[in-house]
Amino acid sequence: SVVAHLASLLRREKVRTTAVRALGQLVAGDPHAPFRNAALLAILGMHTVKDVELQLVVGDALATLAMSPPRQASSAPPPALPRIKPPEAPAVTGTGADATLAERTADAATACELAAGDTLLRYVLGRVLLQHVVAWAPLERQAGAAWLLALLRQAAKSGGGELAVRTAAGRIQAALVGLLADSNEATQELASKGLSALFDCCDEASRATILQELVAGLQSSRAANASASGGEMATYKELSEIATSVGQPALVYKLMECAASSAVWNTRKGVAFALAEQSRDALEPHLPSLLPTLFRYTFDPNPRVANAMRQLWAALVPDPKPALTKHLQPVLEHLCASLGDRLWRGRESACLALAELLPGRTLAELSPTLARLLTALLRVLDDVKETVRKAAEPAWRAVSSACVRLSDGGRASASDAEAVLEIALPILLDGVLLPSEEVRAVCTKQLLKLVQGSGKHVGPHTPRLVPFLIESLSSNESSALTYMQQHAPGLGVSAGTFEAARVAAARASPAHAALEQCLAIMDDAQVGATVPRLSEILVRGTGLPARCGAARVVLQLARDRQSALTPHAGKLLSVATRAILEERSAAARRAYASAAAQLARLAKPEPLGDLLRSLTQRYVLTAVTTNEQEERLTLASLVRELGRGAPDAMGGLRADWLPLAFIGRHEPRWEAERQEAGKQHEAGALASVWEEAYDEGGGNAGAAASHLQELLALLRTMVDGQSWALRRAAAAALIDLANLSSGALKKRPDAASQFELLAASLRESSRRWDDKEALLPKLNACFPPPPTPHAAPPPTESADM
Repeated sequence: SVVAHLASLLRREKVRTTAVRALGQLVAGDPHAPFRNAALLAILGMHTVKDVELQLVVGDALATLAMSPPRQASSAPPPALPRIKPPEAPAVTGTGADATLAERTADAATACELAAGDTLLRYVLGRVLLQHVVAWAPLERQAGAAWLLALLRQAAKSGGGELAVRTAAGRIQAALVGLLADSNEATQELASKGLSALFDCCDEASRATILQELVAGLQSSRAANASASGGEMATYKELSEIATSVGQPALVYKLMECAASSAVWNTRKGVAFALAEQSRDALEPHLPSLLPTLFRYTFDPNPRVANAMRQLWAALVPDPKPALTKHLQPVLEHLCASLGDRLWRGRESACLALAELLPGRTLAELSPTLARLLTALLRVLDDVKETVRKAAEPAWRAVSSACVRLSDGGRASASDAEAVLEIALPILLDGVLLPSEEVRAVCTKQLLKLVQGSGKHVGPHTPRLVPFLIESLSSNESSALTYMQQHAPGLGVSAGTFEAARVAAARASPAHAALEQCLAIMDDAQVGATVPRLSEILVRGTGLPARCGAARVVLQLARDRQSALTPHAGKLLSVATRAILEERSAAARRAYASAAAQLARLAKPEPLGDLLRSLTQRYVLTAVTTNEQEERLTLASLVRELGRGAPDAMGGLRADWLPLAFIGRHEPRWEAERQEAGKQHEAGALASVWEEAYDEGGGNAGAAASHLQELLALLRTMVDGQSWALRRAAAAALIDLANLSSGALKKRPDAASQFELLAASLRESSRRWDDKEALLPKLNACFPPPPTPHAAPPPTESADM
């Protein structure tokens, strides 16, 4: 027979498509013919074939025969239909598909009941729903999905089967929703397109019912898949959320139809099912609301979701660039909000989308959301999930590049540059205070780029930038250098040498270059606003590079911006002096001393005189401790640097420092210096510094004579003090002073008695001092002692440490 011959042709791959169509047309001509069952079983037996394109042809054949009424009316009952065999346990369950086996068997029997004049649609729908789409074989479920899609499309086009479809709409949707969770991508997409076709078949009442059931089904994760690998409905849940977010839940059906990435839709038959124009037309009015969410989902971390959304994006937005430009603000608003999404997928996809969207944008496009973008990206750079942090890096680079480009001093307009800096710099400066080390690093790097690239436009922000850049000299220093500094003696390198290397490295850093640029563009008001933070860093700065950097900034301002710094010179000089006395690093003390020397040129005589007198007092009254020598060397170095940096100011205040320098020239060598072979008769380090200060400051016999009373008063203080070293220096200075001008000074009426009293005090056996036995003969030669009948035994007195 013809049916048997066509059925045999179904086994031949080249002609089976034509054979399927022929069988469908044959049964459509007489749906109650005796050969009907044989043809039906032959067509339905194609469910084992993997070819999706062929299954769509099978579905067309089933639709053709199922919706064709008998050509000739007959009162005779039609022949019995092949039995429907529901599986004992359906492989797919979905919304409303939890019927028992008995209920499903009863439904199958009902679907097989056929009256004269009836079409085969109820039977075909029943068989597909009860037997094929719930089968455990993946290929059979795929075939059932393709058949349902074809049946629903044909029903929507012809209108002949709409009533039967509406009647079974709930069951059809339940089956299709269950197939959305199938492990096979083609099966999923067939089901999603079937849902859209079902929506087109229904009237308004039916649509409301199935829409409510669909949204509820997608939001709950009850759909299960029979395959061992498990199913996934993420794509369709996201589509439902997109439709709901624009206030049009019904759009989920059209979105499902458009979201298809399987290769099956590129085949000749698949193209006909790929995208109905009416679906695109239905979505077009809602595109402005759909586009932001849809664009983000094209970067979803889930590959299935991303592929489906990209396909949907390509279908709805054929020209993406102008569409994104037109709707840029809603897109940026949505991405900003998504950066704070409670779901990590939302945060990650927003980061990836921003990296794609931001390059090349203008300030007018970015300014409404730039501040929120920077703040939100700093948060996700420290996200708890590693993939989100990695996705945030290209997004941060994109927004950072935009800021640098829009604030470029050579290309951007002044208004644009100032607007960008006004937004970005405060956020970045706050970002460097965040606890995350990675966030602090990216903020610092971006700040340096903005400062170096924006030129003079950064001027208004320098009061905050300069202290930050100074502190960044330490924060950007390698921790390895700090470790090596602590172990310098073990490495055979002196601490001073290592400190100098650290300071040199900091001066070669990008932060120091940016600092120099800021100093060059600051005006007087900005310099004044920076002084309080400079003072704080000088005293409490963390890290050697930062403290030395602050001292260098003060030095440069005092040298190059005298008018701006003069009102603050006295305060800064006092702060620098305090910092010198509290600083343990020799490199930092030298930097402070150089800064203080420049400040002395700007300070008024009164505060400078007060400073010198306090230094003298501190030098004389320093406690006898192991730090005595180091502190006195620091004070001596400071006086020397003040004389070098401000010779005129120091020349007018000789009475406040020259007596100390005169006596300091006679300081004895330290205990450690006495061990050096061949140098026992040379001046020690402390005496050498005082010698330089005395000579460079104009010290000579005339100057000593001019300040003789101040000298004698200071000698009396030292002789009566606790330090043996200072007594020794006072004795040597007294001998030197007595020999100046051929001994004329000790014969002056206003000084002779004081000379004698000082000599007598030094000779007292109760006063001990270094090298007393060696210097006492010289002292007696200058000031012969009066004869005494006896001498009292000397009391016990502790020596200097």
